[in-house]
Amino acid sequence: MLLTAHFQGFVDDLHMEAATVLLTGKVADVNKLVKLVQPRNANPHTDVIERMFSGLGIHDVMSQINWQKCSNRQVKERLRGYIETRNKIAHGSQVEVTKQKIVQYQQFVKLLSGKLDAAVSGSAKKFVGKAPWGAI
Repeated sequence: MLLTAHFQGFVDDLHMEAATVLLTGKVADVNKLVKLVQPRNANPHTDVIERMFSGLGIHDVMSQINWQKCSNRQVKERLRGYIETRNKIAHGSQVEVTKQKIVQYQQFVKLLSGKLDAAVSGSAKKFVGKAPWGAI
């Protein structure tokens, strides 16, 4: 599903943005460092996201994410389920995808992206003393 690909791109961009804020002036080349630590072709599962940001000193970022009517456990389960559905489709399995499911995926990705952005920004703020960027 295209939405999980968009979310993966968002996570990669957010990771680069955080790395730039936290590491500029501290390492020779932020881009090279990020390329070394970013997993190649890895779906943005909770543990992948945790590892990426832990490498920047931002730990347990996914454990901070929840919203009304969606506990942290549910966020993680839904993300896992959406990625599994995407993988089934990508590998040729027949999966029924309705308009309602796409709308739910879209709303989930939008909420998750905003919450993840806020969590990373809040954690980075502890290191740099101010909000590194505005909320999405």
